[in-house]
Amino acid sequence: MIRTAPDRAASGRETFAWYMFEKYGRGTMALTGDAKDVRLESKLFGGTLLLAESNSMTNAVVLAGGNLAVAEGKSNSLGDLVATTNGTISVGAGGSLSFASFTRDSGLDRKSITIDAPMARNIIRFGTALEPTDLRCFRWKDAADSTKFWNVYQDAQGYLYPDELGGVVIIR
Repeated sequence: MIRTAPDRAASGRETFAWYMFEKYGRGTMALTGDAKDVRLESKLFGGTLLLAESNSMTNAVVLAGGNLAVAEGKSNSLGDLVATTNGTISVGAGGSLSFASFTRDSGLDRKSITIDAPMARNIIRFGTALEPTDLRCFRWKDAADSTKFWNVYQDAQGYLYPDELGGVVIIR
């Protein structure tokens, strides 16, 4: 287990294999290179964990605060996203992030996870269909007005998108 300090860069090309790490405190930890040696879940308690390259990591992530971020133009496919408290998922322009599945603590409230990404489709994807109660945990920050947030929906391919882009309308 590695406990990180603020503003520390880490690379999967180090001379040791990571089995798990935890990110605490403020600041940013940037994963560069191919960090597939991170084999167990990683825990984010504070600050920002920046996936600075495509395929920076492939394991599960526990979001227990802080910001899980993907750099502009980079794509990452992770294992499960486990949410235990409020947090943020940020994706830079042209980037994408996918998770195998989503689980949350039963006490996680509505609008607990903020998505800070361009207002577009095909950015964040889950490999499993999320329940309505799970979808209510997410809110999408408006790109033009940081005080405005949108409800989140999931399409048939598993992508999340903000309600501003249009949801399903049922006419009876």
